[in-house]
Amino acid sequence: MRSSGSVVLIGLSGVLTACAANSAGPPREPAGATPMVAASTFRTATPPAQSASSPPLVQPAPTHSSAPTETADVPVPDAPVPDVPVKLEAPYTPVAVPRQKGRVAAAGEDEELARWNIGGNADPNYPSNRSGFHPGARVVVDVDIKSRGLPKRPPVDRRTGRSRRNAPSEHGVLAHARKWGYWDFRICFESALRKNPLDHGQTKLRMRIAPGGKVSRVKLLSSDLEDKDAARCLEEQVANYRDFSPAPGRTVNLELSIKLWPGDAPLPAVSITDEAAVKKFHEANPGKIPDADFVGTVGNALDDIRRCYASGLERDPSLWG
Repeated sequence: MRSSGSVVLIGLSGVLTACAANSAGPPREPAGATPMVAASTFRTATPPAQSASSPPLVQPAPTHSSAPTETADVPVPDAPVPDVPVKLEAPYTPVAVPRQKGRVAAAGEDEELARWNIGGNADPNYPSNRSGFHPGARVVVDVDIKSRGLPKRPPVDRRTGRSRRNAPSEHGVLAHARKWGYWDFRICFESALRKNPLDHGQTKLRMRIAPGGKVSRVKLLSSDLEDKDAARCLEEQVANYRDFSPAPGRTVNLELSIKLWPGDAPLPAVSITDEAAVKKFHEANPGKIPDADFVGTVGNALDDIRRCYASGLERDPSLWG
């Protein structure tokens, strides 16, 4: 599991940009290296002022030697490698992006990767430092119950002073709708975000819950989403809601509102699945680099990568990503 401490996580693109990003400012010495003094801090001694009565200063004549001056090449030792954590991930192509098998597990892993991609630093206004930062898509589910007969909240047991868990109520319907709809609705919406990262809005549906808790009818009323496939996906997921528990014991008609917004970090890419795009990619990239060769090649540069990251940590101890 990736931690949220000061770590650099390097994939295919991370290796190529790690030092490029570091070149924006002047190079800094790695930890443990001898400090460098800027040339501007050296001052030349100013000769004393010569009075008119004093004899002229006589400079010693330069000595000339017919033998050429030889400068010995003194090897400069490498700077010590900083002890900073850096992790290399196996490379992948746009047509074979690794993901978890389960839909919910894959979406959760996408959120974690999005968090790493945006990274962090000491700037309080940086996105990952803001209050309420949430890299994944935002989902808010509400219900407007049209039927009568259900209490707002379950009755309270006089002996324990607690609500009866198995008693149906409007609050219980809302809790079930939110708990068992969140991930399915979010996955529908994230498919839309990969087409248009700015897509957002509210979708309303009318639904009926049978006395036993099963959804018996669903109708899409409206959707602000530009991606109509996502709206249809939401309708399908509502129709397949897990049976409401506790069962209401009567027919319940309600309107379901699903509000969706993008998260605070771009979604990671998924594998290209369009057949034409896949074919075009393979035609443009017929070769293949074995994972071991890639990791071995990049591994030879790990010391320099650590120096790059350590240089950044000197400027900002909270740097990670």
